[in-house]
Amino acid sequence: MLRASRRELEHAYRSHRDLAQSDKVCTTQSHHLLLVYSLECGLKAAVMRRRNIDDTSMLGEINFGHDLREFLKYLRAPATLRISDHQTRQNEPQTVQPKQLHEALRYGIDLQKIDTVLGELNAIMQWLKEELL
Repeated sequence: MLRASRRELEHAYRSHRDLAQSDKVCTTQSHHLLLVYSLECGLKAAVMRRRNIDDTSMLGEINFGHDLREFLKYLRAPATLRISDHQTRQNEPQTVQPKQLHEALRYGIDLQKIDTVLGELNAIMQWLKEELL
């Protein structure tokens, strides 16, 4: 994994967030993917801030990769903030786990109940805005 500073992660969180939310309605999977990456950067930055570390190389076992749910659990985020497993709309539906969400969006896989996914992501985003003031 590449090393990144907390400052770089906070900057990436905000710039990805602003791009993902630049349109009044974010309807493309590219917007949704940027939102996921924004949250990943923001959650890592929140962990680093709480642990008072400045570099991702110091995250050690706390580096959960793309798994937003694991970061939320580690941060003891409110129980109302969750990212669920979701199903695809393919002929043979697959279960997409939180750690695979970025992959599903990156590959253009159609998710059932995308509004539910976006609701979960936006709830986390609102919480992160307060967490990273």
